[in-house]
Amino acid sequence: MTTNSVDNLDILLVEDDRGHANLMLARLERFGRVKWAESLTIAKELTAGIEFDLLVLDQHLPDGTGVEFLAWTRQQSASKEVNAIIVSTDIDAVHSAEAAGAIAFVEKTEGYLGRLVAAVESM
Repeated sequence: MTTNSVDNLDILLVEDDRGHANLMLARLERFGRVKWAESLTIAKELTAGIEFDLLVLDQHLPDGTGVEFLAWTRQQSASKEVNAIIVSTDIDAVHSAEAAGAIAFVEKTEGYLGRLVAAVESM
């Protein structure tokens, strides 16, 4: 994916905290169309009909982890590249995110929204 294509993306945001979701949605919408899921179950339903260009995944969700969803998505889309950014308060999750093939890990601390935008822009 080239830098020129980050303004027309289909993005899936998987985040269970409505406050964080609203903040991230406001930043991500400048890059294209964003769907939001509060759980892995809802995210799996949404991916049944849409091929997303980017997944932005919270690591800790009520029914699993962002890394688990990334692995599941890769199994479902073996022939298509899956771009994912893992967002988490748990810095220890960076290793599992890298092992799962995430293109970036954003620690959910002060200033994380700017780092998220920078990660999308660097795709």
